[in-house]
Amino acid sequence: MGIVSKLAYQGLLIADESTAVDKRPAAQKILDFNQNRFNLESNVIYCNVLDSKARFTATRSCYNDKHVAFTTNLVKELVEHSVTDIAVLVGYEAQYWAHISAISKLSGDVRDVWDHVIVDKIDKRQGAEFNVVIADFCNNEVPGFMGVLQRANTILSRVKNGFYVLMDANAVGRFKGNGRVLKKVDKLLKPFHVLIKESELAYYTPG
Repeated sequence: MGIVSKLAYQGLLIADESTAVDKRPAAQKILDFNQNRFNLESNVIYCNVLDSKARFTATRSCYNDKHVAFTTNLVKELVEHSVTDIAVLVGYEAQYWAHISAISKLSGDVRDVWDHVIVDKIDKRQGAEFNVVIADFCNNEVPGFMGVLQRANTILSRVKNGFYVLMDANAVGRFKGNGRVLKKVDKLLKPFHVLIKESELAYYTPG
């Protein structure tokens, strides 16, 4: 809530103290996971995927292979740590199908994987909340679909306990026009910034 409050409401939204991490076992589990996995004691992780490349279909829908690869492995790790109710939320049709295809490959090793995770486009999930949200800002060529304040607010406010944002910090710095929304998101997330190395981007392959 704090990030959304600062992005759209000038910090005027105030979180109830009952939402503190130490009062929510599910949030504490994710905090412990992030401490071990990313060496960062936070329920929010800003995943800056190095050298990722947005690609476009003939209809100008966007997909990003490295974001998909990292997300697939992150979902596997979270489920193996008994984390469930995970949502992978995207803004583009092509990225949606790329995630669907990649996570389907987990079914060989992760039993009933689709009982633990959903993949969807953000406009279809307004009003929904999830234990964990992986928000994929996959377009690092132009602000595009996610440079709209309403959509950024929506994707940033679906989370209950764990939040992972995939975005190219270097690309955001070059954006113009409606890139100001993503620049503000980038600034707010800076304390939770983690560089994702090439070794973490290999596609998961069963068995």
